[in-house]
Amino acid sequence: EYTIEYDSLTNEKIISSSFNWRLVDNRLRKREFDISFKLMEKDVKEAMIFIDKLASMSYKELGLERNYSDPITESRVVWAEIYRRIFFHSSIQMKLVLEGFNKIFVEENFDLRDRVHFVITFVQNIKYERPGGVLDLFPPLGTIAYRFGDCDSKAILLYVILEKMGVDC
Repeated sequence: EYTIEYDSLTNEKIISSSFNWRLVDNRLRKREFDISFKLMEKDVKEAMIFIDKLASMSYKELGLERNYSDPITESRVVWAEIYRRIFFHSSIQMKLVLEGFNKIFVEENFDLRDRVHFVITFVQNIKYERPGGVLDLFPPLGTIAYRFGDCDSKAILLYVILEKMGVDC
């Protein structure tokens, strides 16, 4: 659910992904927001390839051991490492997205509370759908490009955005 355009300067493919939702800010003003992101298709593909690489990594390649006391602990440790790697890999890719949010924050004169609420409602309004694949997980850039994600795909998107805004999550 996105469109592909060509950048006339670089002749590279750009994914245009638009969102629309309503928000009630801290001054109880009901607002409707439209935001569009122009993402380099190569960046989105690279982010998706990174998820596939993570899915194929062994415990050793992830820097983990295999002798955990129980399967629940093992699962938590493995997923924590996967999420950690996605966070660090996604941080650079999310620069343009964060610039888009910051432009709105300045135009609207949002305080920190409104900024956090804005980002939370943005993520909440992304369509819920499971991405499929081995990990059944989208990277943050994939969630924005494809305009859907499941709980953990949307949660990691929210986490990256808030952390980059300086909100300790």
